[in-house]
Amino acid sequence: MEERKRFAFFSRAIHRVKSGVSRFAPVFVFSLLLYQSMAFEPRMPLVHIFSATAISFAAVLAIVAAVNVRIFCEKKSLSHKQLYPWAVAIGIFAIFFGAFYCMLRSNADNLVLLPTVLTCGLVLAGSAFAIWQLYDSENADSLFPNLVKNLLISGTACVIASLGILICSLAVESLLFSVPSQAVLKLQLLPFYVLFPNMLCAQLPAPNEKTETPKTMHLLLGRVAFPLYLFLLCILCGYVSKILFTWKMPSGTMNWFASLALAGYLFFWLTLRQDNTPWVRKLLRWGWLALIPILTVQMVGIGIRLRAYGLTTARYAGLLLLAVGMFGLLLAALNKHPRSLFLAFAGIVLIGSCTPLNILDFPRYCQSKRLENVLVSYHLWDGKALEIQPVSLSLQEQEQMHSSIQYLRHHQTKLMWETRLAEQVNQHPQDDWSIILDSNALEYDTLNKAYSLYGEEKNIPVTGYDKVCQLYWFGDRSTTTAPWQIQYRWNDGTQLNWDGEQWALSLIENHPKREGNLSEEERMFPISDTQTLYLDWVNISTSGGQISTVSLQGYLLVKDSAES
Repeated sequence: MEERKRFAFFSRAIHRVKSGVSRFAPVFVFSLLLYQSMAFEPRMPLVHIFSATAISFAAVLAIVAAVNVRIFCEKKSLSHKQLYPWAVAIGIFAIFFGAFYCMLRSNADNLVLLPTVLTCGLVLAGSAFAIWQLYDSENADSLFPNLVKNLLISGTACVIASLGILICSLAVESLLFSVPSQAVLKLQLLPFYVLFPNMLCAQLPAPNEKTETPKTMHLLLGRVAFPLYLFLLCILCGYVSKILFTWKMPSGTMNWFASLALAGYLFFWLTLRQDNTPWVRKLLRWGWLALIPILTVQMVGIGIRLRAYGLTTARYAGLLLLAVGMFGLLLAALNKHPRSLFLAFAGIVLIGSCTPLNILDFPRYCQSKRLENVLVSYHLWDGKALEIQPVSLSLQEQEQMHSSIQYLRHHQTKLMWETRLAEQVNQHPQDDWSIILDSNALEYDTLNKAYSLYGEEKNIPVTGYDKVCQLYWFGDRSTTTAPWQIQYRWNDGTQLNWDGEQWALSLIENHPKREGNLSEEERMFPISDTQTLYLDWVNISTSGGQISTVSLQGYLLVKDSAES
């Protein structure tokens, strides 16, 4: 009897895969095309490399389009269920192959990013839309856990198949004849590019097909994973209580754990809807209340980071996903069905990838506006041309300019559009910006401010001095003939002109192994009647018996007059 049950199980599985392949025939064909373009490198001119890349992107989009059209035809009971998916898939492939091929043929370095972002966005949005379509009255509470199960089964099958190919190749290599490693690697990719999408599509439920949540998922998620999630929730509530007790926002990775808590609640809310355990159902129904203070603290922390450093790509993507999570939390609070959550996710992903508000261009626009606000207030930017000249900035303006300039200079890739100011920021070298803002030093206006920041921590002897200026210096013989000559200017007009050759040579003599701590005389010494250097850290390199680099970190202690 047991053997008959096992045979029936395997026969049903094989029949389902066969019917799934015939049901989603375009998926099989385009997955083979995807595998061919990704696994086999073209040994042809460069233009054919562009063709392979464009084929891979377009094939993925054709697969997603074919699945959505097939589900739509089945839901609407349309005739020619096989014809429409083929027509749409071929049309999507032709359109996007032509568009991506033209982009990749361009000489612009960053245009390969545009097909990547568009493809990822459309695939995620298309997958979410397909899930939205699959929901019906027969699988209202069991669809998502079944999709999770199917995803795990398909992934596990691909890993097992890939390991089997590797073991067989090793056996052939050891016992029969030599096998090229490149050929083995290409065979190992076959399950992931062909088997995975076809197995996943074959297990998608048909219209009005009744499904149930697997008992193993109730056991693993409801009895093992969910209690661990509640423990994480208790830790985060303790963190919020600590903030309320001390009335101070401590530093930490709260944002990641809060996002994980929100995603975890939505995951269990979607997968355990058929769990009849009373305490599980009550926690899923009212657990969103525990997330409100956690998300409030998270939003406050995000607001602090936005005011200090502006909007970045990672922060903007996190905010978009947070918006989806908050919408899901609202559905849970109102006891609504989660189907509309996937439609909202598809819309948010399309906004972040296929519109001018995408995750690359919109953060650059926001950083440009932050920089523009400072430049316009000092008449350095008129909307067309940038004027470089020294100005006196407040500490907040220095930090705002510094963070915006650094972001625009290190994230120069644009997707669809660019601001004029961002273009000019990238055109001006770093030395031009140093005229307005020294990117290595910050100005402290009063002695008390400097003392509170550094004096208590490092015991800087500030008594008798009127100003403390933070100093970072790096001198390299490749850019100057005398790296020990420090010429430094702060934004308030304070200047340091010091020839440190004798001091550097004495350090080399006293520390031949370049080890040991600085003595008091080496750490703090006057360089004029009104200026004294206090050093935290020094590094001197020599080459051919000569000093090649001098780098130091410390503070310049300044008196207003020699008498004081």
